Amino acid sequence: MNPESYLLVAYTLGATALYAGFGGVLGTLIHQARSDPSGQVRRLLLCFALLVFLPATVFVLGNAPWPWWLRILVLAAGVAPTILAAASRRQVGGLFLLPFARRYFAGAMAITALWSFGVSWSLAAVVPAIVGVSALIAGLASLLTAIRAA
Repeated sequence: MNPESYLLVAYTLGATALYAGFGGVLGTLIHQARSDPSGQVRRLLLCFALLVFLPATVFVLGNAPWPWWLRILVLAAGVAPTILAAASRRQVGGLFLLPFARRYFAGAMAITALWSFGVSWSLAAVVPAIVGVSALIAGLASLLTAIRAA
């Protein structure tokens, strides 16, 4: 696999993982907003939807390196957890409980680190490597907290 293909695969996996996580959080907030009399969760939901999920959706749909079918596939990967978490009958969808979320974040940071190291290697640049190291540290810290909490 040439370096450009490696970068595109790592980039696609990282974007898909983050977008699916954003979708799960949005669905959980939608579910919790239904039973929030104070409206605090509704405000958080509105902020998250406008500041995180909507820009991520625009990014996915407008991503130039991806063919149209891959954009639709990544979009479905983010919308599916949104619908599943919003329709859940439990208070919080079982998939998005805290220990899983910590492991999920660790995996997303590992993919981000791989992508950063790939960019650093292909461009012979230092800054992406620094991002990769910080992503590894964040992912490792998240993974260690998940193991300690379990």
